[in-house]
Amino acid sequence: MMGFVDGQLFPYLKGFKQRADNANTIEYKIGEIFSEIKNKIQRGYSLRDALEKVDSLRFRSQQEKHELSHLYEAKIKKNG
Repeated sequence: MMGFVDGQLFPYLKGFKQRADNANTIEYKIGEIFSEIKNKIQRGYSLRDALEKVDSLRFRSQQEKHELSHLYEAKIKKNG
């Protein structure tokens, strides 16, 4: 799993920037984000656990989306 994430998934997402029509597209923004980050999870088991937790999140209601957005912004601010 780690080989796939590091060797295929992240490079693929990074390539969105080069394939985007212009800098105002979501593809460009995704590529920009992935060109600056690295996978810091070192063990496949830890990655699997994280993916299972993300997979269990619900995004059905506006309230759930707002809560997740708030958590994400708080995490960014804390790490900023």
